Amino acid sequence: MMNVAFHQLAFLSRLIYESIQLPVFYPVSNTDNSINVESSDDAKNSMYFSHQIEIARLLMEQSIHTRIPSIHKTIFDESYITIPFSAEEQTVSAIIIGPVYSYPRSAEENKNSYHEPDLDDKLQQYVQQLSHVNNKRLYHICILAFYLLNGVWLDISDVISSDFLIVDENNSIRNKVDLIISKQRELSEYKDGRDLEERVLQIIRDGDKTKLLSMSFFSAASHFEEGGLLAKYSQLRNRKNLSICTITLACRAAVEGGLYAEIAYMISDHHIQHIEQLSDIKAVEYATFNALVDFVERVSKAKRKHLSKAISLCQEYINKHIYQNVNLTILADLTHLKPNYLSQKFKKETGITISNFIQMEKVEESKKLLLLTTDSIHSIALRLSFYDQTHFIKIFQKHTGATPGRYRRENKLR
Repeated sequence: MMNVAFHQLAFLSRLIYESIQLPVFYPVSNTDNSINVESSDDAKNSMYFSHQIEIARLLMEQSIHTRIPSIHKTIFDESYITIPFSAEEQTVSAIIIGPVYSYPRSAEENKNSYHEPDLDDKLQQYVQQLSHVNNKRLYHICILAFYLLNGVWLDISDVISSDFLIVDENNSIRNKVDLIISKQRELSEYKDGRDLEERVLQIIRDGDKTKLLSMSFFSAASHFEEGGLLAKYSQLRNRKNLSICTITLACRAAVEGGLYAEIAYMISDHHIQHIEQLSDIKAVEYATFNALVDFVERVSKAKRKHLSKAISLCQEYINKHIYQNVNLTILADLTHLKPNYLSQKFKKETGITISNFIQMEKVEESKKLLLLTTDSIHSIALRLSFYDQTHFIKIFQKHTGATPGRYRRENKLR
């Protein structure tokens, strides 16, 4: 690798640090094991800075074997982002962003997570000073940094899975996992577990709430508990990690079932953040099951699995730009189809016209605003790009049989 490439990597690392104000580790060259860092002086002077350097070095070594960004967690629940750096179609190095926490933590939460009541005060101070970056922002940082380094735009689904990193120099955890797998194979549990997981994911893809509720979810969850150990140091942390994995898989299944991708990822992020705030294992289990129910219900309402790519793309665009004035011309340009052909195709596949679909989506959004905010009907009409309040009331009544005011009065307190 030419030195100019590593000079470029150093420049981009500084640029990323100045933009996001999070520590950025990067290699000095390809000839030694030296690592530089862009960070605040306070972070560099921390007694745990050497710990961060070692984690960054380990992640850089691992990154040579991957081509996409990853999010990793350490035994102290820190999150690190790995951004591979490619040259001549080969991964040659990486930058490491972090550490951060994906949700705010109190000193009491730190003690509970590590089951160490006398956790060293200096370590407490260290974990308290880490920046809080929610999961959604972590994914966006991955996408942006990867583009700056490699000139390639990724989809958020490429980095949605988090890798849970536990530093284990003696391979004791890996050996235990191998032992568990061998035991499950001997008892024929491995296939049963995979079958159960696939049944749940298929139920989500189908949007079949009845089947989901008929399953003994919690007994199924306990079936995975021994085989799914992701955090040896805390049973609560282990349950949360398993739940995060479950929700991530459910999110992907929901997208496959027809749920809008952006909505699916926002739902996933919401449920994961809620789970991270919980301090009881049973509460985490209930929250996980509620997340699955949420995905199933939304897939059931979406009913988009049968749509062609062009029509699905149109619906995604309309949903994403619901507060803007979307029209047939914009959608035709988006799909590279002639307006008349797109209009006919949309009606054939969905049973309604594009204009009616846009109206229905805006009305559904306005229902949420009517019930969840105190905004005036006039304000809601303007926000959703209706011509005026009269037009909004007319369209709303057409699709609901009630005026916005009546709908708000009758449903506000339910």
